[in-house]
Amino acid sequence: MSQILTKPLKPTKSFYERVGALLLLCVFLALLAGRFTLGRVGSGLPDFDLRLGFLYLLLTGIAVWIAGGHGYFPKPLKVTGAGFFIAWAFWLLFSSVWAPDGARVGDAFLDIVLLIAFTLVAWGLMSRLSAESTARIWKWMLVAAVIYFALAMAAGPGAQGRYAAPGGGPNVFVRVMVLGAIAALYFTSTRKKAIYLLPVPLFAVGAALSGSRGGLLSAAVILLVFSIPICRQLGAKRVTGLLVIGVIGVWIFASTNPKIVAFVQDRFLEQTLVEGYSSGRDTIAEDALRLFGQSPITGVGLDGYYVLQVSPETFEYPHNLVIATMAETGIVGLVFLLGALVTVFAVVVRHRPIPATVLYAAGAGFYQFVAGLFSGDYYDTRMMWFFLGLAAVEAGRRKTGVTASGEGTVSQPRRLGIAASGANLYRSY
Repeated sequence: MSQILTKPLKPTKSFYERVGALLLLCVFLALLAGRFTLGRVGSGLPDFDLRLGFLYLLLTGIAVWIAGGHGYFPKPLKVTGAGFFIAWAFWLLFSSVWAPDGARVGDAFLDIVLLIAFTLVAWGLMSRLSAESTARIWKWMLVAAVIYFALAMAAGPGAQGRYAAPGGGPNVFVRVMVLGAIAALYFTSTRKKAIYLLPVPLFAVGAALSGSRGGLLSAAVILLVFSIPICRQLGAKRVTGLLVIGVIGVWIFASTNPKIVAFVQDRFLEQTLVEGYSSGRDTIAEDALRLFGQSPITGVGLDGYYVLQVSPETFEYPHNLVIATMAETGIVGLVFLLGALVTVFAVVVRHRPIPATVLYAAGAGFYQFVAGLFSGDYYDTRMMWFFLGLAAVEAGRRKTGVTASGEGTVSQPRRLGIAASGANLYRSY
């Protein structure tokens, strides 16, 4: 008895699973927050990039987690497309060598390094955690979207009448709203309860109030592409319920907010269809494609578009991930980018029917990609890579037959010891 009392307690595997999930939550929040400096906290404070401090603390926590739980960790799952992502990102960094004079290489370089670091940390955690832990991402996304919507409504419209949560622009706000809707659909599919559809009309209203035409068009494209598997996941009754709830919810909101309806009509009908207002995207595309024609193999270098654009109205970046990659890194960078997207898509559709854990992660990731064709810079692709990595991990997990929602049919392995059973449970391709 005395030996039992004096024997040091050893942390259990569940403890390390919870710590790993907590670390994944920290990465999720860091990616969701975007760029953040001390200068934004209060006047007089230095413009220190808080992402650096956060990354240092995160890596320290992960090092302690790995060292302490080494014996509990299973073999990591394969993240399909990771090699192409790393090649694309490092080619971006390498293109700074031939960037033109005046390019903001320092800021762009830091953004890409942090993008690589946060993405690889997120993927590393996802690949070693259980399906139950990675499924928490959808709960975080749903809660975040509700908070963003509440903050946007409390803050009211901006100078252009567009809504956004404090600390982010309308184009970021619309993406959070759409991701929140995808999270709600995920829970409806996996838990078979229509109650999770209730916030979807709010997210639809929030997306419309953002005034982001590209964000809404991207949502429509993804909904069209994934419509058949989503309907199969939801079932006819829930699809009908979603349509009814959506129509009633939007009608109630519209009937009680005539000014907001007028804004939506002006933004999406008058400015877009009647006046043909494109926010300069046509001019940006012409300039970027011109630069690609000048240097089609390697591009003009990192942030070269900012220096070499010739239009009277200057823009910070090309606002299109594909065109920016073409202009600044050439065909080489484009091959790496498309390679990552194609390989993830291939592994997602390899097995039919597509499980909900894979389907909605892929939908979220590819939505971010399509939205990135209308706005955002390289660092703004962070949530795209996050969800594409999640889709790849969950697709790899399918071979074990174990998912967070119990979709699998393969029985659990016998208890052969923590390390052995964990390795069997998580083994990928």
